[in-house]
Amino acid sequence: MTLTWVDELEDLADVAAEDLYAEYNHVLDAIAPDGRVWGMAKRTKREQLAEYVALGLHDNEQAWIQWMTERVAEISTALADVDPEVVASIHPWDIVVRYALELASSMETELEREQGRFQEEAEPIASLLGVNDGGRREENS
Repeated sequence: MTLTWVDELEDLADVAAEDLYAEYNHVLDAIAPDGRVWGMAKRTKREQLAEYVALGLHDNEQAWIQWMTERVAEISTALADVDPEVVASIHPWDIVVRYALELASSMETELEREQGRFQEEAEPIASLLGVNDGGRREENS
């Protein structure tokens, strides 16, 4: 059976898709060998939030720059055996910036939730102790 030019074009597209898929899997295996980003272990939201605050990511621009630079270095190291053109095409900085935005959004939401929970728990205790909003004891007249 003779292939038409359309058949040949479809075969070429299939080969290209298979090659791209294989390269994609190779990159994923290098970045996340056990299925987690950068080999990170699963942690609770509270553990993640504690690390987020401890690293200064909540309120320190320099901490963010350092954190992102370290993540780019980790990706680049993990992709050492991947073709440099492929590494350049996936843009490690873009991956890290997107991840940082998602992390910041998630952690800031969680931080607000935790602060609200703390405030809700602190108000009844403060009223039991007779402490007003300024932190001073209320005088009983």
